[in-house]
Amino acid sequence: LEFDLRVVLFVLLAVFCVIGAFSAASLWQARRLGNSDGLKQSGRGVIARNGSAQKTLLAVEIALTLALVTGSALFGASARNMRHIDFGIKSQNVWEALLTPRPGGYRNPSYWNLHASAYYRDLLQQIESLPNTVSASFSDNVPFLQGGYHEPLAVVDDSQTGRELQVETTGASDNYLATLGAKIIAGEDFRRTDSVAGEPSVILTKSLAQHLGDPRTLLGHHVRIGSQADQQHLKIIGIASDMDMNLADLNNTKPFTAFINFWQHQTLQGYPVLLIKTHSAALDASAIRRIIAQQGHEFVERFSSIDSEIDHALIENLFLAYLSVAFGVLALVMAAVGLYGLLSYQVANRTAEIGVRMALGAKRAQIRWMVFGQIGRL
Repeated sequence: LEFDLRVVLFVLLAVFCVIGAFSAASLWQARRLGNSDGLKQSGRGVIARNGSAQKTLLAVEIALTLALVTGSALFGASARNMRHIDFGIKSQNVWEALLTPRPGGYRNPSYWNLHASAYYRDLLQQIESLPNTVSASFSDNVPFLQGGYHEPLAVVDDSQTGRELQVETTGASDNYLATLGAKIIAGEDFRRTDSVAGEPSVILTKSLAQHLGDPRTLLGHHVRIGSQADQQHLKIIGIASDMDMNLADLNNTKPFTAFINFWQHQTLQGYPVLLIKTHSAALDASAIRRIIAQQGHEFVERFSSIDSEIDHALIENLFLAYLSVAFGVLALVMAAVGLYGLLSYQVANRTAEIGVRMALGAKRAQIRWMVFGQIGRL
């Protein structure tokens, strides 16, 4: 949030315009009031002025409040529903660590291109050996960063050749899906022994596979993704359960997603994200930092839980929802105060009339119904 002087000036201008308009209306009404009318209002008259203008203003205020409260209730329901969106993953006890190159850590680019895969395999093995670690994996995409990579995908063999779809692409190592609580529902996961020399592979989500054809017969077919040369003939080795890691559209939690083998593409190993699943809610961050520091190539820029990343991704939507609810409650309180003020004012003006009615035999219940009926019509 930041302070915007234009907004403050606009609000002040609107406030002064409203004050001026109502003050002018009151002064204009006072000028129309003659001396005799003033004496009648302050004397022992029985029937007070009806105050139709006040009733009209209050009725309009109640109507606007009803619309605002209804909208606030819808926003509040949306905020509650966002807390229970099924993203297709299990985010509890899952952490991410952003790895950043140390100055001079990659002294020889040609050497690093040949040994990066071996370095990251060894790194995963050491982290998985920690007592509280369930699994660990790498990805090129920060989960729930609101906006992933979208590229065209097309099957390059059989009858589906040439049909392109826009899909989200994510570089993923072995155990990536298991770390996030997703499942392989057909085929197999990537292997840590996969290399650049092997046939490039890809895993598709269930919804994408169903859109391309029969998921049971799609295994073994090939697809091309984007325009990079090393992604023009990828073998489909697995079908994964649907999952949403980008929140680009909250109404679509089953986007078309293709997972590209992290071990077979050096371009995915530039700035990887380390994902760690632990047995408990505690993460031994110091041990992980120490393991990475000993390698001498990278350091951990920050640790964060996947749950906190989801909250951060939804913060704008939640803020608008809570702000709307706050304005709805404020409008409701103002309408209630206005209703009470008008009721109190009218009852005070009609004290003499009420006294005459009771003197002529009206009961208390009849007086109450007379007052409540008038407010009820508003």
